[in-house]
Amino acid sequence: GEGGSCWCFGAWSGDKCSSCSCQSDVGQCVHQLPTTTTTDSSSSSVVVYDNINQIGVPFCKCKGNWAGPLCDKCEGCGEWGTCSQSSGECICAGSLSGPNCTQCPAHCKECTLVGQCIGCDDLPGGAVVDTCGVCGGDNSTCVGCDGIQGSNLVVDSCGECGGNNACTFVKPIDTNTEVIYIVWGITENIRYHTELDREVPQYVEPSEFNFSDTRTQQWIFDVCALTNSSGSNSSQPQLQAGGTRCWINDWASWLNNRGLAFPLNGSNSFIIMRLRDWLNQHRWEEVYEDVGLDSWTSPSRVTWTRLKFQSTIKDNTAAFTAKPKWDWWEEWLEKLNNRAKDNHIPAENAFHTSDYWEQMFVEIVAINGLVYSITISAVIAFLSILIFTANLRMSVIIVFTLLMIITETMGVFWLAGWSIGAVEAVALSILLGLSVDYCMHLAEEYITLAISNKRAQNVFSRQALVHTALCEIGLALTNAALTTVLSSVMLLFTTIQLFVQFGLVMCINFAISITTTLFFFCPLLMVIGPPPFALSIRRTMLVGWLVIFVGFTVWAILFFTKTKIPGPDGEDLW
Repeated sequence: GEGGSCWCFGAWSGDKCSSCSCQSDVGQCVHQLPTTTTTDSSSSSVVVYDNINQIGVPFCKCKGNWAGPLCDKCEGCGEWGTCSQSSGECICAGSLSGPNCTQCPAHCKECTLVGQCIGCDDLPGGAVVDTCGVCGGDNSTCVGCDGIQGSNLVVDSCGECGGNNACTFVKPIDTNTEVIYIVWGITENIRYHTELDREVPQYVEPSEFNFSDTRTQQWIFDVCALTNSSGSNSSQPQLQAGGTRCWINDWASWLNNRGLAFPLNGSNSFIIMRLRDWLNQHRWEEVYEDVGLDSWTSPSRVTWTRLKFQSTIKDNTAAFTAKPKWDWWEEWLEKLNNRAKDNHIPAENAFHTSDYWEQMFVEIVAINGLVYSITISAVIAFLSILIFTANLRMSVIIVFTLLMIITETMGVFWLAGWSIGAVEAVALSILLGLSVDYCMHLAEEYITLAISNKRAQNVFSRQALVHTALCEIGLALTNAALTTVLSSVMLLFTTIQLFVQFGLVMCINFAISITTTLFFFCPLLMVIGPPPFALSIRRTMLVGWLVIFVGFTVWAILFFTKTKIPGPDGEDLW
């Protein structure tokens, strides 16, 4: 240059261009050799030149993330990182890591803007989850009895590590019994429906059932234990041993394994989200059907829940045999609800439900209806003969015959091993009124002959009156019974079991009715039947008014004394 001074290339400096201007320790001056492109434009090669003027321009080669013409700028470490003076690598603030200091460590729940780690206990710099999944744990909870971490083996009741309780015999649970549920959060208008996910239930107010309240969680846990203890240890066990299935117990264990205490305390959203996390792990299990949330994506409350108990009620148990067990559950739930109310627990409206209860009450109503049918049939037969014939003896004989028909029908059921279910009760209720027809027709013919014989002053014996009555209508009664039985036989060949059972009851009932009429009612008339008598209007009216007076008097006494008489549906008549 002018005056003989040196003009230095690139990062070289000094009087003799022998000094490097790059930042010390992080930059190095090197020559950048020019490159020429070959004709195929696919690769480049370094060209060495003999002339100094053709030497490449020197530049600073920077370490790590240092950059800039003089290696004096730190790039690639983000807002919360600096470059190391020795290696040029990023030094991140706090617990941050990664090329741009933006990655939060896996053991942190999250990181603050300054890189501070938030632990699993939601505290800055707090606890971390150990290898057993326990917040703040020391990796000891998942060490099995064999001393191996993660084996999760435990000592069984026989003292064997990882054993299966082979030294004890556990009676298997009989699944052919009814399941009883204790339900919270839903009104009782669906208490006979256990498929809650298919119903549109009416939920109670949050003030009446609040699962986020620690008292509610503890109460549901206690109800499971109390019901299992009371139902299994009573003189007449209501529950099978080992048949209690309460999801609340599994959830409590799940919380404890993660260092969270049960009952879970905290904000409503915190509790609901922990519950949803647990449900996600059991989504394809049966327990998933025991808890209802108002929304799965953004839940805000538990709308309902239920506990399951395997009862001792067999699937084919007769209704009146199971009714005392219903009464036990009613009394037990009343005690539990009163206890919850006294302790101000927002879970006082629990009720029990089962698929079997509906079937049980249908049978009870049907059987009660059968009793009313028998009573009404007997009363109508008695009053009909009494009013229209004015003969008390004949009325009593007909009622006695009707009771014989009923007794014989029930006896056949007992011999066949049948129980009086809904089908039998409904069938008998319909058929009993028809089964009295045969003896009613024969009695009417007998009375007509007796009155005519009295008027003709031609005294016939009872045997002669019965013989004449059978000659007049006996063949017609037999043919009527035969056609009825044969028409009922057609039902026995249907594929619907309800029709088969109904047809069988019809055949048995009508066969017994005609047989009892011919071989019991007729001989009874021959022995104690009414003799020929004269029937007058005065006698008929007197008997009619007497019947009305006695009937009204009995009704008035029962009504005004408030005597409880159950109706067919189990409710009192008045």
